Amino acid sequence: MQGTADIVNHAVQAGVVIPAFNVPYLPMIKPVIRAVVDQDCFALIEVARLEWIKFEAQGPAAVMEEFMKWNEPDYVRIHLDHVPVIDEDNQRVDFLAIIREAIELGYHSVMVDGSRLDLEGNINATRQVVGMAHQAGIPCEAELGA
Repeated sequence: MQGTADIVNHAVQAGVVIPAFNVPYLPMIKPVIRAVVDQDCFALIEVARLEWIKFEAQGPAAVMEEFMKWNEPDYVRIHLDHVPVIDEDNQRVDFLAIIREAIELGYHSVMVDGSRLDLEGNINATRQVVGMAHQAGIPCEAELGA
């Protein structure tokens, strides 16, 4: 299976967009994957912490379990999106544990959101996650902030 970073790099070189679909509800995964396959394209299936805290996505393990039921490796990858260091309610989040869990579950890429930190704190948090992600051989996305 080609890595997510390679797929994204090839898309950039080809000048094409890779759509990403966030799934706040588990039943969304099957139709999104079916649509991607039907269109013979490639996409990311994403879940953010907000989607299992405030909606019904249930958490990284539940999303991965549902994703694996319908997975089409030639067409989709699963991405852990927006795991904040400080969340929208201004609460500290155990972001490293969440990202570590997703990596252990087999997520193909992860994102840390340190946008509510000062620049130095954001860089430090991002550095920690990048180390974990790259050790697992997957890309890491980071949020700089406003």
